[in-house]
Amino acid sequence: MKKPIIFLARIAAVGALAVLAQNAQAQTLYQLTADDTGYSLPVNNGDPAGNEVVLAGTAASDLISSFAFQFSFLGNDSFATPNGSEAMDITFYQNNGLPFNSYATPNTVLWDSTPFTLASIGLSTYTPGQIITYTGIGVVVPKDFTWAVTFTGLSSDETAGLAIYGQPPTVGSNYGDAWVYDPSNPLSVNGWVLDVSSSPAPPLAFGAEIDGTPVPDSSCLSISVMAVLMVFGWVKRFQRNV
Repeated sequence: MKKPIIFLARIAAVGALAVLAQNAQAQTLYQLTADDTGYSLPVNNGDPAGNEVVLAGTAASDLISSFAFQFSFLGNDSFATPNGSEAMDITFYQNNGLPFNSYATPNTVLWDSTPFTLASIGLSTYTPGQIITYTGIGVVVPKDFTWAVTFTGLSSDETAGLAIYGQPPTVGSNYGDAWVYDPSNPLSVNGWVLDVSSSPAPPLAFGAEIDGTPVPDSSCLSISVMAVLMVFGWVKRFQRNV
């Protein structure tokens, strides 16, 4: 009778580990990739801009593995060519700053890609719709946070902006407005303002996809780990008695 008990204990251990492994499978937490309007929000050279988003799921926080978004990089002169020094920087912010119109501003930096040139990602010509995917991020973010992009090194005859999409996200949600860093604006709070569109223009929702893994509640994780340890303990005990 002891061998079947050992067998069942091992099955239980495998099942407990499978529950933990399931939480490690990456999934899409935010997705707005339908209905590209062909328009974009121009982003000032050196000033970050982006969307505050709410990730899908019930977990209080998520481990982000990859982030993709669409942007436009254009020359105002049809004969202009990129100068090669154009760069961007992707940043995730926690919205825990002083409020702008009762909405907490982006403040604490959760993750920063550090600047990289557009040439380094193979962008040597102007394009109205370029998608970039940044992988291997590995940062835990709250359910509600702001992603923003900063363009630098733009010449006077160049513009860059974030692609505006006309439909709401298919996964997760956003607020239909944009956080823009504009310290020259007298209404700004810590340099940030909320930019909104006027009807009939679509909301300022930018094309993006965020993949990652829900972070289990600490109490559930502790219980799962304890269950695994207890099951393996039972296995060892029964093995000694065989």
